[in-house]
Amino acid sequence: MEKINAEEVLYIKLGLGGKYVEECFQTNINTVKLDYREIDHELCRLGQWTEVKKILKSKHKQAPTTNHLRQIQAFYESGEDTVWITFHDNKLW
Repeated sequence: MEKINAEEVLYIKLGLGGKYVEECFQTNINTVKLDYREIDHELCRLGQWTEVKKILKSKHKQAPTTNHLRQIQAFYESGEDTVWITFHDNKLW
C-alpha cells in the first residue's frame, strides 16, 4: 500500500443519513459530495463568501451559520494535498 502524504485531513459527511455513501463509494469512486443545494456553485467557485453566508442565514434560521460556511469554504478551498475522511458502517473511510 502506498503511503499517503497529506497537509490536511478533513471530515466530510456524505449527505444527511449518508445518502451519498453508495454513490461516492461505488458509482463515482474517489468522489465526495457536499449537500448544500441552496448554495450556488459559482458563488463558491469565485470565493464570494459574504454572499454565501447571507444565503445560509436565510435558509438555516437558528443553525450555526459560521460552521456551515466553514465547511463549504474548506470543501472549495482545500488543496490536492487534503485527504477527506468519513465514517460509514462503523469504519473510517
